[in-house]
Amino acid sequence: LLLTGLIGGLYSSTMTVLVISKKTRTHDDQAREAAAAIMLSTPTMYLRILFLVAAFMPLGAVRLLPPFLLFSALSGGYAWWLRRGQTSEAAPEAAPEVEVKEKNPLELNAALLFALMFVTVSLVTKYVLLFYKELGLRMLSFLVGASDIVPFIVSVLQGNLGIGPNQILQAIVIATASNNVMKTAYVFTFGHRQTARLTALGMAGIVLLSFLYAGLAL
Repeated sequence: LLLTGLIGGLYSSTMTVLVISKKTRTHDDQAREAAAAIMLSTPTMYLRILFLVAAFMPLGAVRLLPPFLLFSALSGGYAWWLRRGQTSEAAPEAAPEVEVKEKNPLELNAALLFALMFVTVSLVTKYVLLFYKELGLRMLSFLVGASDIVPFIVSVLQGNLGIGPNQILQAIVIATASNNVMKTAYVFTFGHRQTARLTALGMAGIVLLSFLYAGLAL
């Protein structure tokens, strides 16, 4: 589970959260480990986004590096605490490991879905900015958190949308915070209740700090 969370965040933390939540929903003894695996998908998500920002806006990546490192450290530290608690509370007879089989993210269906999402989000982003400017961008950055935020981030980074670097970075931070909120909601919907509560506890601090950074530092 922990390896699934760590690696899954490199291509889609949202998909990883859904897979782990569904697979461990009926496993009471795996609730803490599942929450730890979900939290471990967060640092690799931030790493992936930093690489994307660096490819289009190197100075923007430098500005996002300190907060993203902080969010990653908090998430990783909380996951370690959860895993440590799982070990100390383990029963004398070890619980069976939950096997999590994920679909290959490079499959044709996944590639087509990503392409469709990219085109859709790009068109919606340009339309929203055309009519609603910066306020529309902030609102859209909240909404895209319900799915994979990479198409939105790439869209705002590569397009000539008439917005400044501060607004772009603010939208990216808001989108990551919104995505963490939605992932927590997905755990409550599809996962074990204890896993959801532990995940919410860890995500709350990261989301709050993200919104504070977006509102005060950008």
